[in-house]
Amino acid sequence: MTEHPVTRSAVSSFDHPSEVPERRLWFPILVAPAAWIAQGGLGWFFGYRVCTSMSIVTVRSVLGVISVLAVATTLAGLFTAWRSWQQSDGPAGVDAWDRVAFMSLAGVVVSASFLLGSIWAGLTPVFLGSCGGMR
Repeated sequence: MTEHPVTRSAVSSFDHPSEVPERRLWFPILVAPAAWIAQGGLGWFFGYRVCTSMSIVTVRSVLGVISVLAVATTLAGLFTAWRSWQQSDGPAGVDAWDRVAFMSLAGVVVSASFLLGSIWAGLTPVFLGSCGGMR
């Protein structure tokens, strides 16, 4: 009696195609909120310094650089999610491709939302210049 190996004709629902790595699916979902949180935390830290040890110009410059970095990081996540979503057009009915499409589109939505938040948070030092107003 010979044993025949079991072959699969479709991709398992727990695996995804090798064309879209797992880290490319999670990167846009996690990096945009992390950049926004870092921007907010550092904004509070340096905004407090405007009242004590740093000048308003220095604080505005530092917060501007932090905001540009947060926006650039979020744009990288948005671009990665968009590229993954465009590549998610796999065979119809395969659960793994549905997961890739869902996570990619979720990355687009999350990154775009936090991009708007990072831009709005970056505008704070432009309009508020009083002691404590930037916090």
